[in-house]
Amino acid sequence: MKGGQSGQNGHGECCRLKVFSLGMAIGITTGLWMLLLGWLSWLMGWGHNIINIVEPLYRGYGPSFVGGLIGGLWGLVDGFFFGIIIAFIYNQCLKCGICRAK
Repeated sequence: MKGGQSGQNGHGECCRLKVFSLGMAIGITTGLWMLLLGWLSWLMGWGHNIINIVEPLYRGYGPSFVGGLIGGLWGLVDGFFFGIIIAFIYNQCLKCGICRAK
């Protein structure tokens, strides 16, 4: 097998998602969104309704500097695990033989 790929003709992993990479991408994106939302709500008054919805789930999250940092950390962790679950389910759904058909 060339280059660490498996399957027929080296295409066994062509369609699969990297679980950790997708988890990090979604985690970083969610964390940044929560951080910015907390800070924009603190500085400009935007997004209070969204923060009121998320605040009971993310302990310590709120419209303040520290609250934004806490929300960013919660978003990173939450998004990371959500991304892992998405990638895992997607990779399981790929077992239909598309990659082996090449």
